[in-house]
Amino acid sequence: MEKRNKSSEGRNFDCKALVLAVKACLLEKISQKGAAKTHGVKRTTLRDHLKKVKEEFNDVSQVSDDCLLEFITSNHTKTPPNMVS
Repeated sequence: MEKRNKSSEGRNFDCKALVLAVKACLLEKISQKGAAKTHGVKRTTLRDHLKKVKEEFNDVSQVSDDCLLEFITSNHTKTPPNMVS
């Protein structure tokens, strides 16, 4: 039986699928669970990125997919709360 590395298990995700899931939640008002399942991303990852996107952009409908993709790829790592300045 192959031993899985749990620490890197959640890091491998498709950023384009995450962009689609974020837009589905914010623009189409699809639930986080439904969007995560439809686009094949973890619900918790989607939740985390939704929070970041909402903090950064006032109106996601005015943001291009490329801009949103760049934002998500540059902010896809978690920073521990004690490391935030």
